[in-house]
Amino acid sequence: MKKQRLTFFLIAYSIFIFNANAQKVSIQQAIQQSNYPLAIQLIDKEKPTFDLEMQKVTCLKMMNNFSSAIPLLESISSRYLPNVYCLRELADCYQQVEDFKKSENCLQNALSLSPDNSVLLRLLGQNYEQEGKKDSAIVYYKKTIEKNPADFVTAQKLAKLYLKKDQLEDVISLTDQYLKQDSLNVQMIKLSGAAYCLSHRYSKAIEQLQKIEAADSTYDTNYFLGMSHYGNNHYFNAIKYLKKVYQKDSTSLSNIYYLGNSYEECFNSPKAIEYLNKGICIAQKVDSVLYNFYMTLSTAYHTQEKYKEEIATLTEAHKRMPTHSLLLYKIGSIYDLALKDEQNTKYYLELFISKIQQGIKDKYEKTGKDVDQMYLLSAKRRLDELKEKKLSQKNK
Repeated sequence: MKKQRLTFFLIAYSIFIFNANAQKVSIQQAIQQSNYPLAIQLIDKEKPTFDLEMQKVTCLKMMNNFSSAIPLLESISSRYLPNVYCLRELADCYQQVEDFKKSENCLQNALSLSPDNSVLLRLLGQNYEQEGKKDSAIVYYKKTIEKNPADFVTAQKLAKLYLKKDQLEDVISLTDQYLKQDSLNVQMIKLSGAAYCLSHRYSKAIEQLQKIEAADSTYDTNYFLGMSHYGNNHYFNAIKYLKKVYQKDSTSLSNIYYLGNSYEECFNSPKAIEYLNKGICIAQKVDSVLYNFYMTLSTAYHTQEKYKEEIATLTEAHKRMPTHSLLLYKIGSIYDLALKDEQNTKYYLELFISKIQQGIKDKYEKTGKDVDQMYLLSAKRRLDELKEKKLSQKNK
């Protein structure tokens, strides 16, 4: 009898163990099949353990159910010994719901347990960056790189932050240092080239960007190559790259402007006019941008001796920047020297004199008041000449 009872007990226990193992296998299978609701149901049937509850957190996060994951993680943190993994997961959930202060607190607590943890340092830097605290983000990204110099993700984030803050020397120093250990890293070479271009070291920018030109024909690579050649006054090369940028994005006003300008510098006024007019169509509501387009377009028309079109574009430029009084003098001079239109010459020169005498200092000429006075004397002299000419014609 005893033997039968023992046999029955062993069979029953074996069935219990088998069912428990099958249940655990089913949880893993449900997770692997992305059936997270089923996985949570199976986990809830088990006796709670740290590992199972963290699996439930993973399922909730995969379902984007952060509002349920957060209280569960807070409960886990209160019931078990302080744990870096748990705090990191909680910080991530708070980030997802944009509660950056609580995320920061979690990461700081995790760092108190593991001060040299480069992953935590990077996550705290990312938290500050998402919060818009760029200076704090830079501090923690730098600490991350000190702990792990080979961390490309952090190095790239830090370089981009430096670029946003116009800390170009820091970008150059960081990328140069990183490229010593990973000399073929396309993204870091690109950031290096951009920084050299923006700091007006165009030849060095070209040297860097040409290393990746064949492997990386993206907008940024072509744009900074084009702008670097433009900065070196190599306008044919600038056109080569800026045209590639235009093919990728035909709405970039900066690219269109410098592409049109490059054509004008190469004495290809028809192409300059074509691209600059395209830019004007896009930039209808941005006066400062339109001003630059109209000024360059007027130069292209002047080269082609299309003086009426030149006057029209200068007039549009003046509408955008009414304080640039010298444009009135230029329009008057075109009427005078090119079109021989004395009536309009007189009108625009008198308008120019009036603006200058009202004390409107022309901001277009960087040399300032002396230049205004020089053109003022020239305008008065020309008006006197026209007056004398009219009187002499009357006396004949």
